[in-house]
Amino acid sequence: MGQATVPAVTTWEYAAIVVKNDSTIVWLHTGGERKMAASRPIEALNQAGKDGWEAISAETPAHGSAFWGYGNIVYTLKRPI
Repeated sequence: MGQATVPAVTTWEYAAIVVKNDSTIVWLHTGGERKMAASRPIEALNQAGKDGWEAISAETPAHGSAFWGYGNIVYTLKRPI
């Protein structure tokens, strides 16, 4: 009998797109926080998608993002590294 092969494990990196209370959209990643050029959340998500990012969750202040001082919604994204 041959040896069983173990499937490769995907390693992910994570980031967030945050829509703040003043409608500013920012990108959070290991390099820090920067304002995005997008004027609407869908534009920001599409911009990130072109770079290989996939949205995996959306969180509103009722779910805890208000604790961190962010605004109306936080989108969490991931992509393989």
